[in-house]
Formats: sequence, C-alpha cells, structure tokens
Amino acid sequence: MPFIFLAEFNMAITHYSLHGTEMDHTFHLKPLLTAAVFHDAFARLNYELETSAIHLEKLGLSWVLSDMHLEFEGKLPYWREPYSVEVWVRKNQQVRIFADFIAINGYGEAFARGTSVWLVIDQQTRQPVIKPDLLNRFTIENRAAIPGFRFSILPESGTVINTATIRIGVNDIDFNLHLNSVRYLGGGIDALGKEFLFSHRLKAVTVKYMKEVLCEEVVTVVNSRLENGTILHQIYSDSEEEVCRFISRWAPY
Repeated sequence: MPFIFLAEFNMAITHYSLHGTEMDHTFHLKPLLTAAVFHDAFARLNYELETSAIHLEKLGLSWVLSDMHLEFEGKLPYWREPYSVEVWVRKNQQVRIFADFIAINGYGEAFARGTSVWLVIDQQTRQPVIKPDLLNRFTIENRAAIPGFRFSILPESGTVINTATIRIGVNDIDFNLHLNSVRYLGGGIDALGKEFLFSHRLKAVTVKYMKEVLCEEVVTVVNSRLENGTILHQIYSDSEEEVCRFISRWAPY
C-alpha cells in the first residue's frame, strides 16, 4: 500500500487495491467503505505530523469526527482494481479542522469526494480542547473537494418508513472504544432492507455525529422519507437520546 506524503503541502496520497471483502453485489467497492478508506488516509497524514490517535493518546487526547459529507460519481473501483485517496486539510479554526478528500479510480477519474470536521477532545472530560501546537502542524491547502458545499442543520423529521433495533458489538467499536463512525451509517442504511439496497446506489450522504455510543449499548434506527426524495436516518440511544443524524440520496441501478 504505497503512501506518499507531500510535506510542502501537508497532503497525503495513499494507494489501495480492492479486496474481495470490500466489494458489493456488483463486484465494486462498497460506497460506505470509501469513508473508512478516507479515515485511514487521514490517519496516515496525521501520523506523519505526529498528530495521529497514537500520538494524541499519550497526551490524554483524542480525535473526534463531528460532521462528514460524501458524494459519489463515476465508476467505483472493481475487484482487484487499484485506486488512490488524496487527503488534505483546507481550514483550521483552532478548535476544529476541515479535512477533504478525493478518491480516484484506476482510470484516473474521481469516483468520490468528501469533506469532514474533526475536533481534538480531552479523553477524560470528552470535551473539545484548543491545541494550536497540534493543529498548526497542518499546512492549509485552500482547495475544496466539493466547491460550494457547506454543512448546515439537517432536517429533524420526515415520513417514517421503517425502524430497527441494533446491539453494538465488539466488532463495531474503534480504538476510542465507541461505535465506529462508519458503522453509524451502516446501521442506518442496512435498516432500509435488501430490496431497496439491491436496486439503488448511494449518491451522497451528510452526517452529524452527536454523541458517543459504547459497546453493548442498544440503539434504535428510525428512517424517514423527506419531501425531496432523500432519506433521513436518526439513531437513538436506549435512553431515547439522538446520537447521530444523517441524510442519504440514492439513484436506481
């Protein structure tokens, strides 16, 4: 897995190859796994700057993802095909940074783009902290992966189409010991059912993470249809507190 760190721009390019466990029923990369690969590429950039989760843990700190937006276009990588992910930081607000990415298939065409918001938190208080000595290590690349996109408040309700209850297992959590950010999406989308998922492809998703979910907690997924045809996904803890909200946009295969 070749990794290229462009120190002058604090930008990283990581090369991947699609494995069998990562493909969907069409033998292409599962769209949601693009988010996981993006996080991996961002983690590799952080490691070069000594701001990775491994480095922050020694300081009693941790990264937390608060917002993410992904858009899919073109041809997703096919089984065994190479692809690459380019990641950079486009804005530093001291309390949070905006990290963008572009994923490029083996034909040199972009197949996914995204942007995200990350905060550094204290591991004990779980509250954001201002750490300019860490965030200022990023050289800002003033370039948006999705020009014109801005995070905004997501809708609060729609017409409910289905619900599901999920128990969080050990394989669902990450190094912070809470639910992996990609698994929030997987839980909400899986609840749509195989008939819908086998006949539609994901075109875009916008996520707001609100609260951490721990192993063995039980969450409830509520999926609703909005007037513009997109789907609203809301995830609630067993105390009925909303922990994640996201919207997804689809197109028929």
